Amino acid sequence: MRIKSGLAAILTLFLFACIAEKQDFQVGSPQWELVNPHWVGITARGDENVKNHQVLVGVVDSGIDYNHPKLQRSIHPFSDPQQKSGRAYYLGYDFLGSDLFPFYRVIKRETSEDLGDDLYGAELSHGTQVAFFASLNMPTIGIVPMRVLPVADIEKQSMKALYPELDEASRDDAYLFELFKQTIDSIYGSFEFASRHEVSILNLSLGIDLNEVPARFREPALEYMKSHLVQPLLRHIFNPALYVVAAGNEKANMTAAYFNMPATWPVDEVLTVGALDKKRLAATFTNYGKYVDIFVRGEDVRGIYPALYPGHGPISGTSFSAPLIANLAAQLKMIAPKITPLQLKALILNSADLIETAMPTQELGLTGQPQRVRAANFKRAKKMLRDFVAAPSDQAAALIFKLEPRCL
Repeated sequence: MRIKSGLAAILTLFLFACIAEKQDFQVGSPQWELVNPHWVGITARGDENVKNHQVLVGVVDSGIDYNHPKLQRSIHPFSDPQQKSGRAYYLGYDFLGSDLFPFYRVIKRETSEDLGDDLYGAELSHGTQVAFFASLNMPTIGIVPMRVLPVADIEKQSMKALYPELDEASRDDAYLFELFKQTIDSIYGSFEFASRHEVSILNLSLGIDLNEVPARFREPALEYMKSHLVQPLLRHIFNPALYVVAAGNEKANMTAAYFNMPATWPVDEVLTVGALDKKRLAATFTNYGKYVDIFVRGEDVRGIYPALYPGHGPISGTSFSAPLIANLAAQLKMIAPKITPLQLKALILNSADLIETAMPTQELGLTGQPQRVRAANFKRAKKMLRDFVAAPSDQAAALIFKLEPRCL
């Protein structure tokens, strides 16, 4: 399989685009080994990776191909001497399989048939590609994958017990609401896992659109997300982290909180990333607006496919802009390990170039009215921080760490 070029290869991972059977097989069984293969690099690279990795980046996505040759220096194993995971090490967390090996593969429970890379239109290679960009050219960045998509399917028959007052058609709506809640719980779990494992930067190249939830459950869905994800972040119940989020590929002007999530969460530690093309203009698919903090290349960037589908080539999407910023954030944290998430965000924004670019319309092309946006400047961000570390001053701190609160 090869990666398609241009706009045909814009990849987005959305909640209801990808639903699969639960992959929770008995540890050590043939099916468990299929969906949780042994990491080939554990003997040759395990100790070396742990020693080399200075910053851990969490990839909250569709799982990854941790046996891909391009990722071997990036996989960060955790020791498990009691082998509670089934092995003497583990690599992350898989909410679809309820295990500690978030491989991207999905199989049919009855036949063990591999469903391949494409499942109901969603690219399961998505997380592998995000991990590649998050660790690009940086063997000192460790990748910790957490699989929250595909969403584990729910027995529709159980809706009758959960919602006895509803008719059959309404229970179908309730089914989608329960899938939504399950995804929110998985994302919460990924934040909790990251917090326990000293992951200081998380990449979320995924989207949750409330319009996918049936109208009668939309308000309860929003309240569930606020109480189970946004409020915990606002109360800082997790260890400090920067949440780097893809803006999305719907050509939308995101002016309101909770329009497209997590890109529009009103949380200061969220850094939302839009996409530029090779001319450093807004990509024709990117979302934009006051909730998009910064832009970076995201059109026709050179990506990879899992080792089962060898090949590489140009792909597009804000999904791949976000991990480039996560990569930058990790590099900055290596320069100043005690830098806080808000200082990281401020530095990335304050070191950016201000550019003028037209924005996409729902038709092909860009609008005639240019907007001023921030375009990431990697070299300037690192130089500003190095200069500050070498000769810290209150004046410099006020300049590079100044940050306006997230829009409410």
